[in-house]
Amino acid sequence: MRYRTLPYFLFFIMILLTGKISGQGITGIITDPLGNTLPYTNIFVPQLKKGTTTNADGEYRLALPAGTWRVEFRNLGYSTLEKEVTVGAGDLGLDVTLQERSYRIGEIRVLSSGEDPAVYVMRRAIAMAPYYKSQVSEYSSMVYLKGSGKFGRIPRMLRKTLEKQGVKANDVFSVESLSKIEFRLPDQMKQQVIAQRSSGNDNNTTPMPMITSNLYNASDYGVVSPFDRQALQVYQFRLLGMFEDQGRMINRIQVTPRRKGNDVFQGIINVADGYWSVHSADLQLTAPMMNIRMKQLYGPVDINTWMPVSLSFDVVFEGMGFGFDYVYVASVSDYEVTLNPKLDHSFLEKQRKLYAEEMQILEEIEVRNHSAAGEQGNRASDSRRPERIRELLHKEELTTRESRELNRLMSKETAASNPPPPLEIEQRIFMDSVRVERDSSFWETIRPIPLTDAESKGFLRKDSLLRIQSAPEWRDSVEQARRRFKPRHILLGATYSYHPRGSATRKTLTIPGIGGSDATSFNTVDGIRLNLPFRWYTRDTLGHAFALEPRLSYAFARKKPDAALSAAYTWNGTKRATVRISGGSTTDDFSGELGLSAFSNDFHTLWYERNFKKFYRRDFLELHQEIELANGLNLYTTFSWANRLPLTNHSSYRIIDWKDRTYTENVPVNHTLKPEQLLENRKAEASVMVTWTPVQRYYIRNGFKYYAESRYPTFSLTWKKAVPGIFGSEAKYDLVEAGMKQRLLPGIGNIFEYSVNAGSFLNSQTLHFSDFRHFSTHYPWLVAGPGLESFSLNPFYRTSTSGWFANAHAAFESGRLLVKRIPALGNTILTEQVFVNLLHTSHYRYYSEAGYRIRNIFAIFSVEAVAAFKSASFHSAGLKLIISLPEM
Repeated sequence: MRYRTLPYFLFFIMILLTGKISGQGITGIITDPLGNTLPYTNIFVPQLKKGTTTNADGEYRLALPAGTWRVEFRNLGYSTLEKEVTVGAGDLGLDVTLQERSYRIGEIRVLSSGEDPAVYVMRRAIAMAPYYKSQVSEYSSMVYLKGSGKFGRIPRMLRKTLEKQGVKANDVFSVESLSKIEFRLPDQMKQQVIAQRSSGNDNNTTPMPMITSNLYNASDYGVVSPFDRQALQVYQFRLLGMFEDQGRMINRIQVTPRRKGNDVFQGIINVADGYWSVHSADLQLTAPMMNIRMKQLYGPVDINTWMPVSLSFDVVFEGMGFGFDYVYVASVSDYEVTLNPKLDHSFLEKQRKLYAEEMQILEEIEVRNHSAAGEQGNRASDSRRPERIRELLHKEELTTRESRELNRLMSKETAASNPPPPLEIEQRIFMDSVRVERDSSFWETIRPIPLTDAESKGFLRKDSLLRIQSAPEWRDSVEQARRRFKPRHILLGATYSYHPRGSATRKTLTIPGIGGSDATSFNTVDGIRLNLPFRWYTRDTLGHAFALEPRLSYAFARKKPDAALSAAYTWNGTKRATVRISGGSTTDDFSGELGLSAFSNDFHTLWYERNFKKFYRRDFLELHQEIELANGLNLYTTFSWANRLPLTNHSSYRIIDWKDRTYTENVPVNHTLKPEQLLENRKAEASVMVTWTPVQRYYIRNGFKYYAESRYPTFSLTWKKAVPGIFGSEAKYDLVEAGMKQRLLPGIGNIFEYSVNAGSFLNSQTLHFSDFRHFSTHYPWLVAGPGLESFSLNPFYRTSTSGWFANAHAAFESGRLLVKRIPALGNTILTEQVFVNLLHTSHYRYYSEAGYRIRNIFAIFSVEAVAAFKSASFHSAGLKLIISLPEM
């Protein structure tokens, strides 16, 4: 699993779901033959598509209407037990003992290829995976989730702080929620939260983002699924035996990864013979400082349609002085499903009838020897696709090549059947405000999974606390505390909230702290520079937002204060429509936002006597607007006026006085730079930029549109024109630039991204050096997190141009290139990246770089080795240490 996807995957692990409760039902304890309780056993009534799960103590309660019902008791590793019960008024006590499952080793196939019989099964299961991902076009279900955990160990220095927040070692805290889920292909989701509560702080955990997740699409979250197309290369499969369950023969298969890593499972999967679908799974995932055990049990919810009815996740975290164990149990019931009308489901029924006939005739699976089947591998046309699918499904043995062909054909068939995805990704949460927050008496009537004694005590503490917190005096004190000034805020800064807790609206005031990491910086022009950014921000749920951002600065060496003010108003969040006005005075880098970070410049200036950044003074006024004209088509227009003035060094302070170097003048090095281009210069500039991303999908949240990651590139076209004579403007030039960039995910754990830009000054009669086209570079050996469009060995300002230019950048990142193949490093969060950078300008021809990075060393460090070439000849090389922190 990629490190950045790990938190998201763990979030998925914490969230799946069931049930409605009425006045009567069945209740009891489930044990094994030795009397040990069986936690997380599924109890399911097929006629009602309704079920529940036992708690950690093996206790259960399932509300049922009056009548006679067939009840199934299922647990991994135990034989399914069916009982017919008659429910009248009140609860019926029903304790159950499950017998350990026996496996029929003698029925295992022997393949002519000599491969383990599990390979026979998994080739078909992998090939059928696309069908099962799209078998159901829409469904609804009731979902109950209960999580319970505790800190076994807390670092001493944090104990008092956490105790103030109600967190103590060995105290059990729990969360439970009841939701109705509605899903529609490909990714449209609605969730109605009927009730939720937590024995700790308010918990807004929701099953929304991952409720459709199962073993078929685990690959979407950075983990190689045993049913993924590449699974046979990643895993070893071994058939442990077979058993019968509800009329199906089930293959019990051991899954062992061929390599170490935090993106692979190990454990047991059970696959229905003939149908080649998931029956159940008991898998483990090992991540840095964390172990996760996941159990899934599928049940029949329609004809030949099995979906998850019970899930449990056990998360154990050990690291950074913490010891933490949390168990989530999810029960899904009341399924209403619609089979995908554009798929041919008839082969499943034919397979069921054929399988039933075989079971009547065969007492054991016949050992067959066949000559190796010939490889056909012909690419089927659309008209022959169903015929070729049937042909492959009826083959006695599939080769790996034929399995991939069948998977590909199934993928095309299901893709053709699925509706085009709508542009809006609908994943909405509706909170039933009348019922979301309820006390223990309410939950006793609707809870399908009984609480353990420890969980009950936790909720009792929370109910007592809720009675205190419901008092108006307590609520008022909390609101005041969120706005109260404290002396430490002068040093550390603070954000004061003026909106109600839990509200989707926002009204905040942020003040800076003089001791903040970005409050002070150092350069040879200003000496120590103090920056104090303030921010007032409001936002409603109708797509309106307002931000007022004053910034005060003081350059101690120059004894010069600076001030700037920005005001932005978003008047239509769904059109991404914003207007902004800003103005003031500041000290700017000649290369603007493409320059070196303040952190990197401070370090190299003070410790290495290298003042890489060069500055000028800018007094400015700017008007800006942006709006989405059509889906994915955005227009940005800006008019700015600025007076640019030269500055000189005012400080020679350094921590270490190096004998072989001294600070350089505040003059950029560029052989096309003319002296007059550094003198005082006024500019009035109008700029227009258009960006377009085809088929741009998006989310709507509280009246604001947010773009999702696109499968298509983003194109851009920019025109800038400086007009002389406006308020004394002297600059005169035209710049046109076009670009394209894209980010792709080619396989699990891989990222490929690229950017290409080209442009030219159509005229450059009068320019200030800050008007040149500059290029981002992280030239020093220690830098803070450069982006994709950054060169490694290109000196600052040297390649900036007032002519034509073209530059391109590409990077491929993977969790398994070289280093991660070393067994000792296979389970770390390290990722590797190879990259190339290209630059070709009117005066700096055919420059290129190629490099390799190891990222996420201790989570925040990266190391880089890079070589540069000029006109295909070696130019230079270097090693760099990168700190992956936000720009400072």
